[in-house]
Order: sequence, then C-alpha cells, then structure tokens
Amino acid sequence: MFLAIAGIVFAQWVTIQSRIGASLGLPEDMHLWYEMPISADKPKGPIGSEIYSSHGGKSMVALTQRDIPNDENPRDSEATRLDYFVLNEVDLATSKFSLIRHSTHTGWPAVDFEIAPAKGAKAVLGGSTFEVGSDFGAVRYRAIRTKSKYFVIEIWGQITSLERQHIVDSLQLPKEAGIGAQLKWGPEAKTQTVANSLVEVWSPIEFKFDSSARGPDNTTELKSYKAEFGCEKLVIGVLDLPPGGEDQIDDSFLQQIIESTAGEAEQHLKVTLGEVKNYKKGSLTFHFTIGRTASADVRIDVAISGSHLFIFTIAVPHGMLESEDIKRFVGSFSIK
Repeated sequence: MFLAIAGIVFAQWVTIQSRIGASLGLPEDMHLWYEMPISADKPKGPIGSEIYSSHGGKSMVALTQRDIPNDENPRDSEATRLDYFVLNEVDLATSKFSLIRHSTHTGWPAVDFEIAPAKGAKAVLGGSTFEVGSDFGAVRYRAIRTKSKYFVIEIWGQITSLERQHIVDSLQLPKEAGIGAQLKWGPEAKTQTVANSLVEVWSPIEFKFDSSARGPDNTTELKSYKAEFGCEKLVIGVLDLPPGGEDQIDDSFLQQIIESTAGEAEQHLKVTLGEVKNYKKGSLTFHFTIGRTASADVRIDVAISGSHLFIFTIAVPHGMLESEDIKRFVGSFSIK
C-alpha cells in the first residue's frame, strides 16, 4: 500500500511480524537479512536481533530486544539508565549527535537519538559490525524501556527522515510487554526566564533553582539554576559582584571561574580544558572554553553585565555539543 503524510506519498509499505514478537512498518523492498540469538553461546535460543535490508543493501533497519542488565545502578534516574543503555552501544569518540528526544512509546519511557558516525569508523548495529561509508547516513535510534526489557530500533542508509520517523512510530511491541503507565514523559523544550528575569534562554529542559550551589571559593553564595534530564546537564549561575567589582575582574579570575566550574560540572572528574576564546553578543563579551572528561564534553561561557557575573555550563556525552538543541541553547543566551 501507499502511505501519505502531509501530502507526501511514500513508496509501498508492508507490516512485518518479527520473530521477536514485535511488528513494524517497512518499505516493501526490505527483507529479513540477518538474525542473531540473544546469547551467542546459545545459537538456538530466542532471537535477540533482526536486521532488515533493502535490495542492494542501500538501507537497513535493525530491531533488537535485550533483558534489562542486572548491573544497572538503581540510584540512576530512569532517564539516565535509558540514555546510557543507548550511549554505551555507540563509539562516542567518533560520533556526532544531532538529536535527542525523550517521549513515550505505548506508555513506556523512550528516547530517540540521531547520530552521524564518522566515515571509516566501525559501527555495531543490531549485533553486526558495519564499515561506515559515504552513503551510510545518520543512524536513528529509538530505545524503549519496558518492565523487563529494552527494545531498540536502529535505522541507517539511504532513507529519508520522514520514512525513519514512520518506521520508529510504527513499532508495536510484543503483547507480553504490556502497556506502560506513562502518559507523558520527558522534558518540554521552551523559552525560559531565570535569575529573577535577568536571563532568557531557549532550553530543551526546564531550569529549576538549585539551593545547594556555592560560589567558586565555596563561601560566596551562587544563585544557580539547573536543567538536568538523563545524560544532559545545563546550569546557569549568577554571582553578585561587590560595587565596582566588575572593574577588578581580569582574565586570570575568569580562568579560575571556568576551571572551578568545570570541576563542579563533572563532579570533580579530571577535565582537560581547551583555549579560552571570546565572542560578542550585542555589547556583551562572552568568554568560553570547551573541555573533556572520560565520559563527557563540557562547555562553559561566562559574561559580566552590570554587577553580575553569569556562568553558563553544559555537560553532555562526547560529540553532543554539536547537537541541534545544544547549539540552539548557546545561541539563545540573552542577559537583561
């Protein structure tokens, strides 16, 4: 049959009933190409992964199910566990994230990633290893966390973004997975004002006042506003300066602020910072640097306006500073 969305007509589609027990809609020319058992040492066991390939292998869809690992940290939030389930499968050193969204899938928490692997890298998808070529395209993930399993769809190759969206939305989980209780899950992206309306930003996550935050000398009170969900952490800090204090701040003090803020952002893990650079927004000069820890990229922007020092901190998985949301967040900084 043909599928039409908003006046766009796709090629013929069929509904596939997988051996995993789930079903999904795929272009008619895609056929089951590869099956992999859940445990490699039990080749006759339940199917854990299936890969569907188009004619000529120009596009691929992998459907995977996995039991929830026993070693998950119960202190982590549901969002963090879901995010890192996907991130642990990705070569973070050579991947760029252009999208991350949290939502629900038949009532279960779900996360969508879009990742662009570097050409020449090895990509492990659906349990198989692929060489990333020029026509590999972005990889679209949707991971869903039910009561006992993770279900993951991965899509790559020559297939449009609308077709990718149709495939992930068409997934019907096995009946035994049941229906989740989440009617709405995940942060709401919107423009917000914080710090008594001194700052306006667009953010993918809502900011909330953090009463536990302290200044760089651990004695000066810092007004801090944190937006955190899963693997993303954004912080806006405002330090009140004494009268005339803005005239006494030099580059070495700003360097100290940046270094101490980087340590706080990643819970005192070692942060390797890059060169501090400047840019202007209107009449304001921002100083910023990008750092890296073993697990995250960190960006810190600082600016002085009137009697206030403003600190914007971002801590996200490697490669994610280039994502659409983070670039939009940085571009929206507005100080009143």
